[in-house]
Amino acid sequence: MSTPIKHHYNPEFYLSRWTGDDGRLCQFSKPREEIVPNRKYPSQTGFQQRLYEMADQPPELAQQVESRFMQPLDTLAAEALTALEMDDPIMTRDARLRSGWSRFILSMMMRSPEAIQGLKRGIAAQWEKSIPELEAKYALARSPDDSTTLQEYLGQTELSTEAWAVSLTPRLIDHAKIGDLLNNMRWFIRRIVSDDGEFLTSDRPVLASRTLTEENAFLFLPIGPKAMFAAVNDIETQRMIEERDSAEQVRSWNQFLAGRAQRYVYAQDDSMLTFVAEHFGKHRRATPFEKLADRYSS
Repeated sequence: MSTPIKHHYNPEFYLSRWTGDDGRLCQFSKPREEIVPNRKYPSQTGFQQRLYEMADQPPELAQQVESRFMQPLDTLAAEALTALEMDDPIMTRDARLRSGWSRFILSMMMRSPEAIQGLKRGIAAQWEKSIPELEAKYALARSPDDSTTLQEYLGQTELSTEAWAVSLTPRLIDHAKIGDLLNNMRWFIRRIVSDDGEFLTSDRPVLASRTLTEENAFLFLPIGPKAMFAAVNDIETQRMIEERDSAEQVRSWNQFLAGRAQRYVYAQDDSMLTFVAEHFGKHRRATPFEKLADRYSS
């Protein structure tokens, strides 16, 4: 089996829901000043080479976050999404599928290139702050045969800060407390009819309230042009979402999603080019990892 170095932060099974009869979807990007639409197969977009690579590890271990974590996570999420779309009651009974979908949602908030880079910066900044104190302790504790400095010692025995940051990604995605909160919310699919438009998606497709603990908390993820996954804590919030004018809801969501996009917005075709061009990247927000980096760097 070949080593997986093409790492999708927008998984193929997810993007395939926006493909047309030609098996491709429309990718909107902004390489310079103008928004450019291109038709792409899901395998051709939403990825970065070696994104989750632990570069200082042996070849058989360097890609393990992708091969042992991300790929199985996406496979299970695809199975869960099929059950969700069918309104299969198994999603309320099967903890494996339910948790698998929750983990996928969390991953979509944490696995983009900007998020991974933010995590790396945060770990490096925290390590840099800790070095003087740790070096002093190491100098007192080291034996004559040990390396002269802690940095030299760690360079021989441990991961680099970048590889360490990548190795933490699965643990953060598998955060038990957040996962339990999401698992215990009310899940439903918000479906729309043809005349009410189509949901876009992007490289930052999750919309959530500030926390998932308040009574009217919510989380949204588009799962196709005509369907949105929703999670809420109470029936009143669910009714409010289901009773909202769907055309207005689609437009509001698409404006938010295009505004937060970092690299790509996706649709079935290029009919929304003007809309995407108007809103692309206008309201970007830091990822949790980027906020972590800023906090550690300050």
